Amino acid sequence: MTVQDCKMTGMPWVSPYLCVLDVDKSVEFYEKAFGFKVVEKIVKNEEGVSVHCELRYQDSVVMLGLQGAWDDEVKAPASTLKTSPISLYVYCSNVDELCIHAEKTGAIVEQKPEDTFWGDRMCRLKDLNGYMWSFATHISSKES
Repeated sequence: MTVQDCKMTGMPWVSPYLCVLDVDKSVEFYEKAFGFKVVEKIVKNEEGVSVHCELRYQDSVVMLGLQGAWDDEVKAPASTLKTSPISLYVYCSNVDELCIHAEKTGAIVEQKPEDTFWGDRMCRLKDLNGYMWSFATHISSKES
């Protein structure tokens, strides 16, 4: 077995798996607000409730799992009313446009786009599940 045989073809080596309140609503939000695309059809349980989905953004995959599915006790930050210790940093082609569009589709703007000392223009958005997302466009290379 080679190292490449250890993972599914087309999947990255590391993918975040987010616990969400509602898979269908989350998929709709991430597609509309952030431009993600469904990779795998949505998996439903015996009752017809969506419990899993894989989304793609550029060369990355983000997986979603329904809170409480498979007797899991993990909760989305929106359920616990606590800030998640994990945030996601995503590059995009135009952070200003993405921020405006995401806010119109329900994202909460925690930080408007601004230039950073490391050369990115970045905003911070909170999604409907309570996760924090930093979106950035690289604008200049900083040399020491």
